Amino acid sequence: GLDNVLLDIVMRVDDDPGIFARYGLQRNTQQLASAKHVPLLNDMAARALGPESAQSQEGGLPPVRITPGGVVTNSFRAAAWSFKRRGVDNRPPLKMLGAVGEDTVAARMVRAMEEAGIEPHL
Repeated sequence: GLDNVLLDIVMRVDDDPGIFARYGLQRNTQQLASAKHVPLLNDMAARALGPESAQSQEGGLPPVRITPGGVVTNSFRAAAWSFKRRGVDNRPPLKMLGAVGEDTVAARMVRAMEEAGIEPHL
């Protein structure tokens, strides 16, 4: 697949009630990041790549979760999950083409794609 390579960062904010006011966000919404979100993205990336990202909270979820996103990647992740769940051994390859930077966040995205059963060519 060829698509915009997106990174979804899902973060629990129960322990940080001031985060919405600090970054000018509305609750229960989503939006594409722009230049005004750089401080928030840096904060989220630090949390996602730091030691607390591996620790589970209530419900077994970590406080920060990074998942590869975008239409094609999400479709591939669903397909890989479905193949694995049904025990399909001879599945078609799921290859993602795109471009990312050369940093820790990009490395984490590549690893997450591989873990999801997608072969990244980024």
